Amino acid sequence: MALTPPNSTLVCPHCFGKIELTAATTYKFPCNLSIICMTKGDDSRAGLLLWMAETAEVLGAEMVLGVEGEGKAPDFFGLPVKVFPIQTKGYVEGALNQLASHAHGKWVLRLDDDESISPAMFDWLQKRKYLDCPAWAFPTAALWGDEEHFITTPPLWPDTHVRLTSWHMSMDWPDEPHGKPKWVSQAKVAPVAIRHHKYLVKSRDERLEIAKGYETKLRGGGLGRRLAFNLPEEALGELRVSSVGDGPLSNVQPNSGEVIKTK
Repeated sequence: MALTPPNSTLVCPHCFGKIELTAATTYKFPCNLSIICMTKGDDSRAGLLLWMAETAEVLGAEMVLGVEGEGKAPDFFGLPVKVFPIQTKGYVEGALNQLASHAHGKWVLRLDDDESISPAMFDWLQKRKYLDCPAWAFPTAALWGDEEHFITTPPLWPDTHVRLTSWHMSMDWPDEPHGKPKWVSQAKVAPVAIRHHKYLVKSRDERLEIAKGYETKLRGGGLGRRLAFNLPEEALGELRVSSVGDGPLSNVQPNSGEVIKTK
């Protein structure tokens, strides 16, 4: 086989960009899937992180946890979790590339420490239905009141985020609050949703302080146009909630379910 000329590139059939052949080597990934997550080590997230680690083990996936500042990882009771101290600059996007560099899965799934995988999403991952596309966006089901209901009021539903990519795309996040890769619009929307426990594990005051912190780093990034995502009870006053079920599936209609008054 002839040597590859310097600076040669090709279009990878499993990605949206080009690969420099001089940097491409034959590599067998130790595992098919890595789950990466950043945390500050708050006690309220311990249960979700343990559940995440247990889910990763059942899926045969690697779990990589980044711990910010003086935070501590919870007790994983012997589960094989890789833990790294990582500074986030006050927003998670500032740490994603560094955290993803520790992953050894052919695919990398990013979750926040207040999120979980729904049963429908677990089944989708277990059957590896993501193999036909290099980047996937997931609707985020924001739980409200309890773990059996989620908000269907726009813009909180469907609120999609790119979370699962092939390994080489997992380190392409802009270092800015709410930053998105250039190829984000080409991601395929998955038919299953991530469950977001934000409004169950964070008080209104805590959410307000986080929003103010984002506002100092990016105008409109915490309040203003993003007020509904941080303080929906203030921005909307009235929410519609629907049963979570086993997913929920991404085709759940906006504004479905019962009306909840928040003011």
